[in-house]
Order: sequence, then structure tokens, then C-alpha cells
Amino acid sequence: MRTITTIVLILFVSLSVCGQVGQRPGGGKFKMDTTKYSVTGMVTNPAGAPIPYATVALYKVRDSSLVNGGVTGDDGKFIIKNRMGRYYVRVSFMSYAPQIEDAFIIKGADVNLGTIVLKPSSHALDEVSIEAERMQMELKLDKRVFNVSTDVNNKGANAAEILDNIPSVSVDVDGNVALRGSENVNILIDGKPSGLVGISSSDALRQLQGDMIEKVEVVTNPSARYDAEGEVGIINIVLKKNKKSGLNGSVDLNVGHPLKYGVGINMNYRVKKFNHFASYSLGYRESPGSGSSSDIFMLADTSYSTEREREHTRGGLSNGFRLGTEYFVNKKNSITISGLARLSDGENDAEITYVDYGPNSEFIQQVDRNEDEDEERTVYEGNFNYTSTFRIKEQRWSTDFKYTSTEDLENSIILETSTNAADLNNRISNRENETAFLVQSDYEHPFREDGLFEIGVKGTYKEIDNKYLVEESADGILWSTLAGYNNRLLYDEGIYAGYVMLGNKVNKFSYQLGVRAEYSDVTTELIETAELNQRDYFDLFPSTHFSYELSKTNSVQLSYSRRITRPRFWYLLPFFGFTDSRNNYSGNPNLDPEYTHSTELGYLMTGKKGSLLSSVYYRYADGNITRIRLTDSVGVSSMFPINLGIEESYGFEFAANYQPKKEWNFSGNFNFYRAIADGNYEGVQYDSDTYSWTTRSSVRYMYKRKLSIQTSLRYRSPTEGVQGERKASYSWDAGASMDILKGKGTVSLNARDLLNSRKRRSETVGENFISTSEFQWRSRTVTLGFNYRINQKKQRTRGGGGFDGGDGDVGM
Repeated sequence: MRTITTIVLILFVSLSVCGQVGQRPGGGKFKMDTTKYSVTGMVTNPAGAPIPYATVALYKVRDSSLVNGGVTGDDGKFIIKNRMGRYYVRVSFMSYAPQIEDAFIIKGADVNLGTIVLKPSSHALDEVSIEAERMQMELKLDKRVFNVSTDVNNKGANAAEILDNIPSVSVDVDGNVALRGSENVNILIDGKPSGLVGISSSDALRQLQGDMIEKVEVVTNPSARYDAEGEVGIINIVLKKNKKSGLNGSVDLNVGHPLKYGVGINMNYRVKKFNHFASYSLGYRESPGSGSSSDIFMLADTSYSTEREREHTRGGLSNGFRLGTEYFVNKKNSITISGLARLSDGENDAEITYVDYGPNSEFIQQVDRNEDEDEERTVYEGNFNYTSTFRIKEQRWSTDFKYTSTEDLENSIILETSTNAADLNNRISNRENETAFLVQSDYEHPFREDGLFEIGVKGTYKEIDNKYLVEESADGILWSTLAGYNNRLLYDEGIYAGYVMLGNKVNKFSYQLGVRAEYSDVTTELIETAELNQRDYFDLFPSTHFSYELSKTNSVQLSYSRRITRPRFWYLLPFFGFTDSRNNYSGNPNLDPEYTHSTELGYLMTGKKGSLLSSVYYRYADGNITRIRLTDSVGVSSMFPINLGIEESYGFEFAANYQPKKEWNFSGNFNFYRAIADGNYEGVQYDSDTYSWTTRSSVRYMYKRKLSIQTSLRYRSPTEGVQGERKASYSWDAGASMDILKGKGTVSLNARDLLNSRKRRSETVGENFISTSEFQWRSRTVTLGFNYRINQKKQRTRGGGGFDGGDGDVGM
């Protein structure tokens, strides 16, 4: 541990030295030409008359970042100076349609763009707000960015519901998030682990209000810059933070059925060297759901069956705030300090009825079970960031520190009555405290025309203290501890990493090569039984990304990465979670990490009215972590995770967007894959070979840029597992929004799961049992929302292509 800390400190100091060398003229081995050359031209109307005061913005082709700009003079002429590189200009002026010129190269000489003609806009007033419009999806070399605030169906939604609207991502009825069919995905907040999705990500995502979310980034094959955690990639939720001068912000209100309401406030105030931002959200909901199952047990000397019916309501109040200040020390240095707090109180009630039948279907008994659970969750988080830029543009050094404290407290009372047995009372107490620290430092150094060298270090340390107790009583007065359900687990996890990356662009070919090293140190300790389990391992994770431009509108991409899936904390809990006397859930302290090799080939085609993004992928996982279910001789079921063996999966995916007219937009997503699993546990072979596919389509109609109507459909095919099959599922969502108050406000109405069809239906088969079940986490919801904007324009979805691929460069 001391050796690893020393290594991290040495690397951290090395980054500081790199930054200092980069500041000196001629410092570092990546010397580049900083001479500035002139870009000139003239802007006119169709009649040839010059247009004075038109805005001319210079963008870098690689990542569409704004690098310089200016305005035309009285004669319509402009001059912009910048260093060598590949650029394009965007010219705009009120009452004229913006004009984007073809890309050009500054290479040792001035560039004259000639005459640029602006055409009058048929919707002059609408063009005033064109700068506020954003594409709903932007494509980068190693990630896809979704601007979720432009989706009508996301109004009044929480984070889990927003993720469920994103192509390639699905959220099942239990709240589990999957990417391309796999739940081994790493979920981050603002690019880092967060208490907002800490101990229980499914519940936490439901409590995170959507009005706090700016965009979602999906990384299907992450580079060495990112954590290696996650078999299929990373989902990064980016929270809102505006940098516009002055005071601006928004207020969101929503109410819905079943009972739900929410309030969200996002404010930003920038003056001189300070940018202050704050947000607050309050939400309450009651989500009713239901489920049923039928189990047949074939034991050594007899057989019997059980029918189960379940009705539940989950809900509660949650609220949270986020405060922060960004201080611009000077033009090249900034410091950001921010913090957040989230507090929630949950109330979860369930009524379960079991009916048991004998081998000849004769009635044996009925058991009624009532569960009342109260849950309290608090999250506190503090962040510090220092960012420094240098003489050379795009050269930067940033350092982050983060502290997170999370506490979960669950108390349950269970009453069980039977037609032929005495009443039974249980109470459960589960307290979980988590403390986490993070330090990270990254340095970027550009070289030549489009090259970028990156190096960074990161260390995370996490402590979790879990106390679990189940008691029983015959009369509800005298309580005794239930055997096997009283324990305390201490969990310590340290992950220390460093990476180096190199990228460049040569004509139409781009590449990015990197490697990441991670050392993991994990210790679990059971206090009551004095069981200690310590594991540590060191791994290298290479990554490669290549891109080639076939033309201005067509490009191909090829990538490879090695990934790791570490057992989640709850997967290592060795004691059983008490669901009821018939079903037990536990972890496995002997789980090993799962390693995955992932390869992907993609093709992007863009046009004036549409875009197509397609890809084929292959994954090979060793030590596949899978949950299995076993039943003992008296019919008690136990479910726990194991390292099953090897799993191979491959498939293809495409996402298309088509806009035949400015009022209409059609989009669709399709993913097909095959997964083959092969493994053995205690002499029993667990194999599966399944084909599965998911599809999603959406249609949006906009009337006079004020009224927007959107509807979407999704379907998920049946999927086979090592112990059965998950049945098909489908759903239909629809929504509408209208601008009011002269464009400052928007009223929205949306309905999720209009057919009330989002249910998990499955069949599980074991050596001595067959189980069929159907479960619905929540029923159909309808939400009415209102958004009011303060000194800011509405963010709209830009028409046309729908994907922003830039030139596919790697220097990000």
C-alpha cells in the first residue's frame, strides 16, 4: 500500500513538471509552429451588397471547437488570425440563414476564402435563436453524446427514465441499467464516481431528478483515459452548469399520476472572474406495481407447487441541492469548488400471498405476508478542480479532488400469517455507510498540426461499513436474532491507476493509442465470524482507436479495448439477504474479477436530411459473473453470483435519423446480438446460446417551432440464459410540448408505457424446480410539466443529420 502511494505521488509530481515545462517557450519535446496566419474574406447578400457587422466564427474541424472569430467591417470584409491547422468558418447575421463554409487548411501561408453569400431566412425571428439549438446526438471518436433536455418524452422524468430513452441503453423493471444487453456497465456523474449512484444505483437513479441533467455520454469502447471498469463501457451523466454572463437559469414544475410531483431550480450567475452555479430539486412519488409467480418443486420424495401474488407501492420524498463557484484566476488558470447534498425518505409497502398445493394439486395452506419498509438515504459530496492552460492552445493540466459520504438506513417490519401455522413477525435493520476519496490529475500536450499526447494518474479509496440484522418474534413483543442473519461487514477498496495516450491525424487517417495500468487492493472482513478476505491484482488495459474519412460525409472507425468488471460490493456479501423464509439472496466473497476483450467496427454516413451510424462488435469475457438459483431439499431457494466461465457475444447495431422536412424527424435504433456462455458449477453444466435483439423508433413533429409532438416505441426480444428464458417486452411512450410566454416558458405533457405493458416475464429451470414469473415495477405514468427560462433561450434539437462526427479526429 505504501509503495503504491509513493508511485502515485511520483507520477503526480511528474505531471506538474510536464505542465511547467510546457509553459516555457520551446519547452518540451513536442515543439510546434505558433506563427499566426490571416484568414480573410468578404460577406455579401445575394445582390452583392456587403453585410457589415456579420459574425464570422472559426472552428477547428477536429472537434468543432470555437477557436477564434470576429465581425465584418462596413465593407463586409473580415480578417481572422490563427495558427496552422484544419478549420471551417460559420457566418451568421440576423435575418439571414447561417452559412458554413467548406473546411480549409492553414499551412504556412494566409488563406483567402473569397466572397461568402448569405441568403435571407424565411423564418427570420426563428434564426435569432439558432445558436441555442443543439443536435440531439453528437458522435465523437470514442463516445456518443445525447442532449437529453431536447427530448419531449424526458420532461418530468428521473435519471433512470431518461437513460431508458437512449439508444443502446435499457433499464429493466427492477431499475437495472444495461448497455447492449449487458448490465456490467460503469455509471459516472460528471466523469467520476459519485454518491448519487453509489451503493444502490437502481434506487439512486430513480431519485435523481431529470431537470438536473444536461446530457448523457455513452462510451461503448472506452480509451485508456477512462477507468477500465465495466464490461461493455461507460455511461456518463453530465449535470447542468451554465457559463453565460449575467444571471440566467430555469425553473421546472411537474405533477403526474400515479401520485408524483417535482420542483427543480437551476441558476447561474457569472460576473467578472466568478461563475456561480446552484440547483435544487424536490420530488415525491408513489409507484404502484405488481407481480406473480408459479413454482413447481420436484423433491426426492414428493413434489408440490406454489402460487404467489404480490402488490406493492414504492415511493417517498427526495430533495437535493448543488452549489459551486468557478474562479478565473487569469486567462489561463481557473479553480472550481462545488458541493452537493441529497436527502431522501422512502416508504415501501408490499402485500404477498402464497398458496401451496400438494402433488395432486390439493390445497395445503395459504400464507399472507405484509411488509412495511422505511428507508433514509443521505449523500454529501465535495469537489475541487484546478485547470491550467498554456501558451500553446489545447495544452492543459487539470487536477481533481473529491470526497463523498453516503449513508443508507433501512428498517422493515414483516407480519406473516398462515392458515395452518402460528403468526410470525420479523424486523430487519440494515445500515450502510460509505466514504470515498478520489484524486486525479491529467495533462494534455498538442504537437504538430493535429497530434495530442496525454498522461494522467488517478487514485480512489472507498470504505463501506455494512450492518445487517434480522430478528423474529411470535408475539411482536419478545424478539430474538434469527440464526445466520446477524453480521457486520467492513469493505475497503483502493484502485490506483495511471495512463498514457498518443493520438494524431495524417491526412484522412486518425489514430489514438493508449495503455492504462491499474492496481486493485480489496479487503473484506466479517466482524462476527472474524473472517478476513484480502485480494490484490495488477492489470494493464491497452486501447486503440482508428478512423478513416472515406469522404466528407462518410467515415469508418475501428477500436479495441481490454476491460475489467470487479465484483460489486453487494456481490461480495457472504451472508444472506432476508427476503422471506422461501427465498434467500447472498453474495460470494470468493468472486474474481471478470476480464473482457472488446472490438468494434463502425461506419458513419451523414447527409443533408439524415444520418446513419452502424457498427459490428465482438466481446470475449473470461470469468463471467452470473447469478444462479438453487433449491434445497425442502424447497427453499437461494440465489447467488459465481464466476461461471467464458462468454462470447457479437452483434451489430445501427442508429438512423431522417428529416424529410423541417417539421418532421424520424429516428430509429436496432441492436442484434448473439451470446454464448459455457461454464460449470459443482458438477452441473450451465450453458446457453441465445439470439436477441432490441429496437426503438421515434417520430417527432414540430409546428411553427412552438408545438412539438413526439411518440416512441420499443421492443425487446426473448433472451435465453443459463437457467431459463426472459420473455419479450414492449412499450409505447408519447408526449407533447408547447412554448408560451413569448418563448420564455414551455408546457409539456407526456405518458410513459401507454399500454401498461412494461413487465418482466421469465421462466427459470433448475435441477429440481421450474419457476415462471411476471413482475411490473411501476404502472403507466402521465406527467404534466412546466419550464420557465430566465435570461436564456430554449434548447432545441437541430434538424438534418442528427450526428456530429466532425472529422473523426482523435485529439480530444
